[in-house]
Amino acid sequence: MNNTVDLDAILDEVDRFLAAARNRPRCVRILDALMQVVHLGRDHLLAWEACRAVVLGDAFLADLAPAFFVITGVAHIETAALHAAKLVDQQPNSLNVSYLLNAIAEDRRRAYLHNDWPNVSRAVKSGRHRLTALQPVIDRVKRKRDRELAHIDRRDIDSRWDRESIEVDQLQSIFGAVDEIAQELVVSSNVFSAAVRPSLPPTDAAFGPPSLTDLLYFASSAFRDETVISPNENIENMRRLEREFRKARQESLEIDEPTMETSKAG
Repeated sequence: MNNTVDLDAILDEVDRFLAAARNRPRCVRILDALMQVVHLGRDHLLAWEACRAVVLGDAFLADLAPAFFVITGVAHIETAALHAAKLVDQQPNSLNVSYLLNAIAEDRRRAYLHNDWPNVSRAVKSGRHRLTALQPVIDRVKRKRDRELAHIDRRDIDSRWDRESIEVDQLQSIFGAVDEIAQELVVSSNVFSAAVRPSLPPTDAAFGPPSLTDLLYFASSAFRDETVISPNENIENMRRLEREFRKARQESLEIDEPTMETSKAG
């Protein structure tokens, strides 16, 4: 049995795939590019959720490197905000959702859209309504991007602590709206189905929360293993405090159990 990998055949297959991708209709390629941004933005929010879960679920472990968890979480939120802003950016040379909807309208007489245009037209109209309803959130995210993330706005030089706050739900609403527009386009015409690909699932071993969970599991085990000694005295002091806390909590539970049994017997 020959187990040799034919590298040339694989490269040829990749070339054929890329050529086919380049030959897709313009609107499909635009939608594909926008959906990649949606997926990246959502993946950064997944990473933020993983950091948040550590801070809320294991305070002693989070205290080992509070700056790491805070800065990492903020970085993922701000990167997700940049991706969300890309989707609705109105710069002349930018790809954005409005540009996609306009391009679809321009191509309505082309062969790939002509027969499905009545359905596609309704999807385009619905997409414009979604963007209009989302405008307050869009404006807020773009202000955050323009004033603080893309550059330091010179008009705000004396108000650096007056930062534009962004909620995760607001970013999700932008990603969700673009995703819904894409799904409506797919329903209206099969030509768009080639552009809608799933995001990285939460179980992704390279990026998602489970990989961070596994890392933190071993970190937590080492933190509570008395045979492991940290070279940092401050860490050892924290570990002693955590052990005393656990011991006191266990003793409290042991005291409460007989009291509960007595209460039931009475």
